[in-house]
Amino acid sequence: MVNSCRIHDMVLDLIRSLACEENFVTVQSDINSISPSNTIWRLSLQNGKKSHIMDQNTRSLLQHARSVVVFSSSFAQVPAPGCCRVLRVLDLGDCNLSQTNSLKYLGNLYHLRYLVLRGTSISQLPEEIGNLQFLQTLDVRGTNISSLPSSVVQLRNLMCLYIDGFARVPHGIGNLTCLEQLSWLYID
Repeated sequence: MVNSCRIHDMVLDLIRSLACEENFVTVQSDINSISPSNTIWRLSLQNGKKSHIMDQNTRSLLQHARSVVVFSSSFAQVPAPGCCRVLRVLDLGDCNLSQTNSLKYLGNLYHLRYLVLRGTSISQLPEEIGNLQFLQTLDVRGTNISSLPSSVVQLRNLMCLYIDGFARVPHGIGNLTCLEQLSWLYID
């Protein structure tokens, strides 16, 4: 199984250029990069500085975004939840969310299917997480979450649940009939 690969810098530039031209993905690596298209479908925020904040023009283009992946150095550029109403993928892995209230909006992202909060230092999920009826994957490993909210048992389409061994799951977790992967759950 291949864990990683490396490509030459020139090939990477070519891939990025073609992906941008075809509007496959928009990579925002500094404050001045914007999409050449009128719509951003997939956004990758990377190599940002704490002082950088996404400009208003780019935020308005995110209305139709389906996927947002934020790398930890770009946390200051996380898009506002109201501008991503049809978001299906949200990956905030390794971002420091311990000092913010940025998770309050999660219950409003009804179309969300994939949510990664791995390594974010959060201590709890909002109870509104149960509103995400289409959610299929939830990854909260490497966080400070000691117990999942009781509304998690309402996630009927949840197929993959990744938690730390010390995290407690609510009663009724057995009602998640679509659940295929559950790790790491200690039963004592």
